[in-house]
Amino acid sequence: MWFLFGFVTLLGSIVYSVHRKLSASWRGAPARAIGKDYEYRTKKLRFFKHSDGRTFRLHIGIAGAPNLDYQLKEETDKDRLAKKLRLVNEYQSGRKEFDDLVYLVTDDVVVQEVISQSPTFIDTVMSVFEVAGEFSCDVKRISHRAGRLWVELATPGDFVDKMIPSVGNHLVPLLDKLNGEVAVAADSTKNSGDPLLYKTILILAMSSGLAITGLALLVADVFTDLPFLMERSALIKDAIYWGIGIVLLLLFLTVVMLGKGSRSHLVMLEVLLVGSFGAIATVGAQMNHYNIEWDESPASFFRVEVEKKKTSHSRRGRTKYHLYFRGWPNEKDQRRKVAVSWELYSAAEIGSTIEVGTSAGALGYEWVESLRLVLESGVSSPQISDTQPEPSNP
Repeated sequence: MWFLFGFVTLLGSIVYSVHRKLSASWRGAPARAIGKDYEYRTKKLRFFKHSDGRTFRLHIGIAGAPNLDYQLKEETDKDRLAKKLRLVNEYQSGRKEFDDLVYLVTDDVVVQEVISQSPTFIDTVMSVFEVAGEFSCDVKRISHRAGRLWVELATPGDFVDKMIPSVGNHLVPLLDKLNGEVAVAADSTKNSGDPLLYKTILILAMSSGLAITGLALLVADVFTDLPFLMERSALIKDAIYWGIGIVLLLLFLTVVMLGKGSRSHLVMLEVLLVGSFGAIATVGAQMNHYNIEWDESPASFFRVEVEKKKTSHSRRGRTKYHLYFRGWPNEKDQRRKVAVSWELYSAAEIGSTIEVGTSAGALGYEWVESLRLVLESGVSSPQISDTQPEPSNP
């Protein structure tokens, strides 16, 4: 399992790096504004059955100076909270109206120097926000990456695509001016890039790796009838404790590796939202695996009566077979629904007796290792395989 986590983390790092480059290589419709070539791309609202297909996002981009990677976005409440809690140390230009409106996502000192030494850069960024407001649009972010500079706008409900040329005529000259101001920073002999970028990618890949590994193990568990735990609550409780410990370790690693960098709070939020699920799911699956595979305790048995049979169907057409038992584990009136193989389901009848074999578990979580149909003679049948393929038309 940990090999899977390591592989997924490595793969995630590569995929995330490639994704960042591809996200800057988006292709749009070519256009021209006041003698300057640019591209634009729209995103349509088509998520709902009765949506009208209107434009809700607009990207406008130009060719930008190479070797730069930074982002300017509207400062949000979570950014302000992170700064107040001193989780991050965002670069401040000294212009209050700019620092209150814009959050700079980069730790590239060369870009920071350009901003501090160029009043024109700050004025131009403010103008981008003002022009967007004239069209009732919100600036989501201004990004400069992989030789492209673009602005992403959230458009109002009454926005129509025939307005795009007018928006482009106003914004493209501003983007061109921004690019000119930072072009000097693109000199590879001066600019070593964002020192925390790849550390950020590594932490995000570890967080995503935990989530993907945990999800894969949970899906595998769904498709397995035997073995299973008698009661999951104790293992889930312990998995939450250990999972929280792993998340705290990841948060500590974030602080150590990123310090108070501009992305630190965003990475922490990702770790909390995505990494928490992954850590708990992965630890829970690993504990369950160890509890069963390393268990050397002798098996014990009790018998239950089949009270009801029922099937359920997933959206993808997979059928699950359930038996409802009375007397589980030993109390006459206690009932439990158990997913079983098709072979056991078809062999059992209402009133049939099933012998349940259990073991104590290496970690103390009692688990069910076998379900056997008791024959009329009182002798339990051989173990019915839970890997038996079900018929196409049972």
